[in-house]
Amino acid sequence: MLSKLVSRSKVVIFEVPARKVRYGEYASSVDFLDNDEESVVAYYDSWLNETCGEIASRIELLGKSRVVGEREPFRWLYAI
Repeated sequence: MLSKLVSRSKVVIFEVPARKVRYGEYASSVDFLDNDEESVVAYYDSWLNETCGEIASRIELLGKSRVVGEREPFRWLYAI
């Protein structure tokens, strides 16, 4: 679905979770350490390049946004 949105848009802002539990039954297929900035960013950099790299002119990590009241202190934002 993300690749379709990217192919039809000029820019997509994509917020990604830092905890595997957000993926529900698919959590075991996600390869990063919960709330570990280095592994989370490395995972999404790789995944986004595989998913959208051929159709996006640029994939850029914008930074992180604070999550209030969650066990996830930050979520990372990408511009695609």
